[in-house]
Amino acid sequence: MAQHSSILKLLTAEDLAELEAFASAPARTIDACLEWITAKGYVGVSWSAVQRWKQKFDQLRRNDAASELAMSVLDAATRGKTAIDLADASLLTIGRVIFEAASSVEVDDVDAIRKLATANRNLVATKAGVEMVREEMRKLAEESQRRAVAAAEKTANAGGSGAQVVAAIKSAMGF
Repeated sequence: MAQHSSILKLLTAEDLAELEAFASAPARTIDACLEWITAKGYVGVSWSAVQRWKQKFDQLRRNDAASELAMSVLDAATRGKTAIDLADASLLTIGRVIFEAASSVEVDDVDAIRKLATANRNLVATKAGVEMVREEMRKLAEESQRRAVAAAEKTANAGGSGAQVVAAIKSAMGF
């Protein structure tokens, strides 16, 4: 009987590519993969050999997806200038992963759908939290700028020097 590596050696490159495309479909079973291999005319391939191949294939796909997620977050981190940029990029990436997972779930897999809904709800709540922090920071910055402008005008109107105006601005902004 063919082993995992034997399946790779047994199939032509074209058939292997077709099998991988076939096996990539959501909830594709080992039995279905074995039937596909047999229908292509490959005989003597055991169910356990296909099982080993399918498990390794699925694991490689999961690793590829995890690697892609990590690379996209890393890319966002290198392009972003602030923690908010990184958070936004991470949330967008994770949202995409949740959407892709939800679109590949079988309709009768209620538990998986429930978990994805919870993940999406948490994602939305996190995004809302990030937006609240962003808005609060914007308000604090505007208030600090207003205080600085008022202090600068007051010092300048009182006849203060340029250095005194700068000192008033720094003081108003907490420097």
